[in-house]
Amino acid sequence: IGAGVFKEKLDMIQQSTSFINASKNRSLIFNDMTFDYAFTRLYHYCCGLIKKLF
Repeated sequence: IGAGVFKEKLDMIQQSTSFINASKNRSLIFNDMTFDYAFTRLYHYCCGLIKKLF
């Protein structure tokens, strides 16, 4: 895939409701465990690094 498509997919993840909720709430709720808080923090960090590469 091209760099543009890759960036779009990264942005789509960040805009999902599950991702937004997990990034705001540190407590885990079993039904909402698509993403957890630690993952969202790591994702934001890595996403910035990846976007700088392109």
